[in-house]
Amino acid sequence: MNTDDFVKIVLVVSLAFSIVGISYQLMRLVSRLTGSVDELTTSISNLNKFSEKLTEDYSQISKQIKSLTSSISKFGTNVVDPLINVFSFLKQFKK
Repeated sequence: MNTDDFVKIVLVVSLAFSIVGISYQLMRLVSRLTGSVDELTTSISNLNKFSEKLTEDYSQISKQIKSLTSSISKFGTNVVDPLINVFSFLKQFKK
């Protein structure tokens, strides 16, 4: 075995080792990318749940505001209008 054969063997081993190293780094990169995608999926799921709860809360608050405004409107028609009619005779004394 001469020096050329030994250099060729060392070259082949180093080339194989570098291919294995590059493959290992690519596997780590793909693993991190998969983890990032999983975290993104979890974040989107949480955002979806938050928006659903926000929509439910908005719907409930909207119903309460509508109920309050209808109560105020009923107060105007049931209390204020009759009072105006009752005290409308005072307009006669204004002149």
